[in-house]
Amino acid sequence: MRQFKRILLSLLVLVGSAATVVAQEETIKVRAGPDGHGFLTDARGMTLYYYTKDAHGESVCYGNCEKAWPVFYTPTVATPPTLPASEFGTITRTDGSKQTTYRGWPLYYWQRDVKPGDVTGEGVGKVWYILKVPAYTVMISTSDTLGNYLVDGEGRTLYWYTR
Repeated sequence: MRQFKRILLSLLVLVGSAATVVAQEETIKVRAGPDGHGFLTDARGMTLYYYTKDAHGESVCYGNCEKAWPVFYTPTVATPPTLPASEFGTITRTDGSKQTTYRGWPLYYWQRDVKPGDVTGEGVGKVWYILKVPAYTVMISTSDTLGNYLVDGEGRTLYWYTR
C-alpha cells in the first residue's frame, strides 16, 4: 500500500508538471479589427492602447489621466506564435508600480471600453491609439513644446532634411 501511494503521488506530480509546460494562457492576444488589421488585447479581449506622450518609454499618465486610462500590467507575457514575446517588457513607474510595454510603449486600458473588442478610446484627444499588428513603423508622439511629431516604432524622433 505504501508503494502504491508513492507511485500515485509521483504520477500526480508528473501530470501537474506536464500540464504547466503544455499550456500557458496567453496574456496578450491579437484581435481582428473591422478594418482587417489586428490589434493588441489582454487575455480577456480588452483593447490595449498607447499614449503619444509616452514616446521615451516612460509613462507620463498619472492622477486623473490614470483613472481614465488604467495601467496594463502582467508579470509574465505569453503571446500567440505570430507575436514575439520579446517585443514586450516592463517599466517601473514613478509611483513604484509596474507597467507592461510593447516595443517600449507603456500599455493602457480605456475606462469606457466595457466589453471585449471595444475600441472607443481610439483617437481620443488625438493622443490615444490602439496598437495595430503588425506593429506601426511610424507613430505619432506629442510634446508640450513641439505638439504632434513623428517617431519610429521604437519612439525615436524622425527628422527630414528640406534641401
